[in-house]
Amino acid sequence: MQRVVKPRTQKGKRALLEREPKAKENTKEVLFIRGNKTSEVVMEAMKDLCAIKKPHGEMYSKKNDILPFEDHTKIEQFSKKLDKSLFVFGNHNKKRPHNLIFGRLFDHQMLDMIELGVKNYKGLKAFKRRLLNGHSKRKKLV
Repeated sequence: MQRVVKPRTQKGKRALLEREPKAKENTKEVLFIRGNKTSEVVMEAMKDLCAIKKPHGEMYSKKNDILPFEDHTKIEQFSKKLDKSLFVFGNHNKKRPHNLIFGRLFDHQMLDMIELGVKNYKGLKAFKRRLLNGHSKRKKLV
């Protein structure tokens, strides 16, 4: 039996209304978490993914001693605190170098995770930027 929580303040009432089911759900929010040891390749990949998901992503820059496949309670706490339904966890070690773990949460409970290794990473900065009409930003001199 779940107890119905009645809000004491207007701010609390808005928070509860934000969390209840809706006809049209919010966009998926992503939490990017840095592991205890993270290589430069993994950090660049996570920064680029965060840039792609720009308004709906948040990056944790501090090191976190988390092992998602062994104990995922810390990730669930972060999810509940920040109201995020997706996460990306980056770490690096000798057995699994340049490792990214992507995961989904439902109702702040772990749904599933997938672990990927990063090889031959090419960042967003390595590609030329193009405008919408297909021309590059720099004008050619005639």
